[in-house]
Amino acid sequence: MKRIAMLVPYFGTFPDYFPLWLLSCGCNPDVDFLVFTDDRRSFDWPENVKVTYLGWKQMQKRIRSCFDFPVKIPRPYKLCDYRPAYGEIFADELAGYDFWGHCDLDVVWGALREFVSEELLDRYDKLFYRGHFSLYRNTEKINGLYRCPVEGKPLYREVFQDGASRVFDEWTGIDRIFDEQKIPVYDGGVVADIYADDYHFTVNGDKWDKRRPQVFMWRKMNGRCRIFRYYRDQKDYVRQEFMYIHLQKREMALPAGNRPADALLIVPNRFIPCEGLARLLEDPETEDETAAAMIKKFYKRRLINWGLLRKKCARKVRKLKWYFTR
Repeated sequence: MKRIAMLVPYFGTFPDYFPLWLLSCGCNPDVDFLVFTDDRRSFDWPENVKVTYLGWKQMQKRIRSCFDFPVKIPRPYKLCDYRPAYGEIFADELAGYDFWGHCDLDVVWGALREFVSEELLDRYDKLFYRGHFSLYRNTEKINGLYRCPVEGKPLYREVFQDGASRVFDEWTGIDRIFDEQKIPVYDGGVVADIYADDYHFTVNGDKWDKRRPQVFMWRKMNGRCRIFRYYRDQKDYVRQEFMYIHLQKREMALPAGNRPADALLIVPNRFIPCEGLARLLEDPETEDETAAAMIKKFYKRRLINWGLLRKKCARKVRKLKWYFTR
């Protein structure tokens, strides 16, 4: 089996539901997660999550040492633009791995290797276009591909010399490079990428999804974990499995004590322990009735996502402070 390492540099305080992210990592023991952080609080680190403690200035120094021209990396969010270069920046840590990737912390993993098969890894040099999860083949060619010109210009130099975020890890940068180099990328529809601006759940890319009352469930089963969506399709209730759910910019509360359970109902603002519901959903005689009651109770439409609005305002204030004090 090919070895995969996910690179996760994160500076500042981990999100509130970081313990659930860790738990879902631990349920994917055939993927390693390499975390670089200055948050030294105590967590239950699974064996496949390897943490390296370092300060933000140390990370800045490491990145600058990889380039023969001055680069700007004024704040941690700018790391997103450097993601396509992680294969070179973290080359020492990636020795022995066949693939490396980057991901966000506002995701909850399902069964990764059931969706990222050996057949796909044999066939593609890159899997997925998303900043919140992408995989790259760990070769010199692919690791240096970000340096290729875009429309005849070395776009990476322009991006790395600009202190503003440029989304170079997605459609404005590395995606264009793979397209121009005619290197196929796998992008199967296996991700529940939740639209950020609505309070209720809407999966990006699904034009019918706004009309679907739906909830999600994370389940730990036989040492593994799975992400299911439950929704009504005309008269029937449907269960659909995803590789992971991405809860972008969404405030989510863990159960009391911040201790995740073996089954969690995922509703728009919190995670709810639901071992009893999970058992009922496994019984064909009670599955539809349970799904109907679950959706009716927890699916609520609101015009404004107040949690997101607060985050956007706080982010605008931080940007203004940075602009006037730089």
